[in-house]
Amino acid sequence: MKIKMNTQFAVLFAGLFFLAISGYSQSPNWGWGQHITVTGSGNLTCSVYDPIYANTQTYNISASSYDSYVYDEGVLVWVKNSGGIYYLIYDYNSHSFETGYNLIASTVQLILNDGIIAWVEPTDAVRYTTYDPILQTWKSNYTIVSDPVTLTNNNGVVAYVEDGGAVRYATYDPSLQNWQTDYVIISGSANIANENGVVAYEINNSSVRYATYDHNLQQWRSDYTIISSNATVITENGVVAYVVDNSSVRWAVYNPTLQMWETDYHIISNPVTGLNITDGTVYYTYQSTNYQKGYSFTTTNWQNNYSTDLHCDLKTYTPSSNPNKLAHFSYMTVGSNSHVYNSGDGGTIPDRRLPFKQYTNGGNYNISLQIYNSSTNTTCNENLSIPITGLEESNQSNKILVYPNPFTDEINLDVDFPVSVSIINMQGQKLMDISLLDIETPLNLSMLNAGVYFLRIVQGDHITMSRVVKQ
Repeated sequence: MKIKMNTQFAVLFAGLFFLAISGYSQSPNWGWGQHITVTGSGNLTCSVYDPIYANTQTYNISASSYDSYVYDEGVLVWVKNSGGIYYLIYDYNSHSFETGYNLIASTVQLILNDGIIAWVEPTDAVRYTTYDPILQTWKSNYTIVSDPVTLTNNNGVVAYVEDGGAVRYATYDPSLQNWQTDYVIISGSANIANENGVVAYEINNSSVRYATYDHNLQQWRSDYTIISSNATVITENGVVAYVVDNSSVRWAVYNPTLQMWETDYHIISNPVTGLNITDGTVYYTYQSTNYQKGYSFTTTNWQNNYSTDLHCDLKTYTPSSNPNKLAHFSYMTVGSNSHVYNSGDGGTIPDRRLPFKQYTNGGNYNISLQIYNSSTNTTCNENLSIPITGLEESNQSNKILVYPNPFTDEINLDVDFPVSVSIINMQGQKLMDISLLDIETPLNLSMLNAGVYFLRIVQGDHITMSRVVKQ
């Protein structure tokens, strides 16, 4: 469903969106997420700044239309009990709020994380959806259920247990433009852990299983161990570890290069204490001896008294027809507790497991993902090619260089034609408009306080946004 925007000319905005912009021409330089501001305690107003139209678009929700709502990562979800569940995101290509909904017969268990909405309709269905900006539509999937469900939704993976039915998990693959699912039929209960793209669970004293989605193979990859007694399973930083009562300690990690799970174990005859995973390394105590098990991606094996290597596998994807210059990224990491993307163009990529980004210009970009743990860091890289359009080629002569940046009092615009410039602060407020007719005269901005500002530079029908810092 497409909701047409309200055209308002007051520049009203919550600054956070601008943090995702380093410069654009014709289209913004942004990634999905963290764009909508929600205000109000009864009637809700959703606001978003559209830099192409240079105004704030709004969407209003009356207090009588919802019983509860949740907002995260640029997605708003509101629920009307025994009525419907509704969700909304702003699409900068269609310049409209894109909404979806499902009718519900009762209250729901709902989780919103990483741009994915998942919910349980009791004794009816488990449903999940995410917005695909390439298709410009919400992509949904569901499973009919008749048993109580334990639902998890974390790091781009929806996983849930139907007691007495199955363990199911799903992730969205934009390169296939569809949800990719897998499941295991069970006859009893199961305890499930869902973290960093890994789903691990123990099935009623019969087996321990774990799975992760390999975006290179475009399929779920799983492994398991048959057990005959209780097991305690944990997963963290891409590693699974578990104790089978007084029998063995076992651990596993997925190696995307080998495209398989790498496992090891320690046979025991007495209880183990202190089992934990820190930075992908497994620690435990057995018979008063402390053990440390780490995986080496160089030698491709588990080693004693070793710290697991930091490892990342980065994938980029662009559709064959890509007029909006959208790119999708996915990653697998081991041993990492934080990461930072570098989009290759000075802009940002949202902090998600499966983020999208819209590029300003076509060209070749080197994308990097730097991952960290408590003691070290490493970087993985991937090349991305965005086709150059004829419009861009004709606009190359219109590129504007803004310098110095940071600046103290004056700033120069390297142009060879008159332009108009708007000065905008981090709150989205327009501070002044300047017509620059003499292209050799610098802009005097000495009256501004120190901080971050944005120059909206208009030359005919061509718009450029530049982020500057005043010292």
